[in-house]
Amino acid sequence: MIVAAESRRLNTRHRASPRARRLLREAGLAEPDAPGSGPEGRILGADVESFIASAAQNATASDRRNDPAGPDPADRPAAGVAVFMAVEVDFFRIDRVRQSAAAPLGCLPFVARAVVDGLAAFPYVNAQVGEQTVHVTSPVHLGVTVDSAAGGLVTPVVREANSLRLASLAQRIATLTDRAQADDLEPADVEGATFTVSDCGPHGTMLTAPVLGSAQVAALGLGAVRAKPVAVVREPGEYVVAVHPVGTLGLSFDQRAIDTGYAAGFLDRVRGALEARDWSTEL
Repeated sequence: MIVAAESRRLNTRHRASPRARRLLREAGLAEPDAPGSGPEGRILGADVESFIASAAQNATASDRRNDPAGPDPADRPAAGVAVFMAVEVDFFRIDRVRQSAAAPLGCLPFVARAVVDGLAAFPYVNAQVGEQTVHVTSPVHLGVTVDSAAGGLVTPVVREANSLRLASLAQRIATLTDRAQADDLEPADVEGATFTVSDCGPHGTMLTAPVLGSAQVAALGLGAVRAKPVAVVREPGEYVVAVHPVGTLGLSFDQRAIDTGYAAGFLDRVRGALEARDWSTEL
């Protein structure tokens, strides 16, 4: 686990000056529970600046598991900035495996499996964000958004999805989906997701920007997979046009924890696995 900086318990017992309130608002913070340096503990602008600088200094000195490629939480802005990016994925290889499978199999389990492997290579995408704090954990508790019995969406969680291969992951997702549609989920079934995958393809959505769950760094949306003309390499420098099943993966992420380059690397890793892996070995 990586702890970038200790969060401070915040309340509003002490009055803050107008400048201090503005600085707190811009930084996305509440009033600190320690008295300020002004009369009767009034919080001044200098107190807020000192608090923010101290948190950043602690974050810089934290252990990052000796991962030079990982983003430094101290470099992230204090207030959360939700960013979105998307890539197209050719599901041709996956479609052939799905057609040969003994039981009906959708695209979602393949995406979930590729995501789990991608999170192993890009662990900061599986982190939890707090007030000036980023925690990186190794288990992947994968939230999967499905239709509920009431007609809305719920997100049951596949615990330790990183320990499951494709067939087991598909079975677990199918079980949770059936329970959701039967209104048989317990409160614990929808808590604790470290990363979420939303499949909006059945509703015909082409591009989805999923909302981040509580404290999550990122979430992935899968759009509808449809037949589409694509350029296929016949030999180096020569292409032919073919019709393949193509879908879109959209990633929403919190820029306090990861930057766009890191997020793009994760998304490209997931796309590469979906397009190039021999998935028949996991059935």
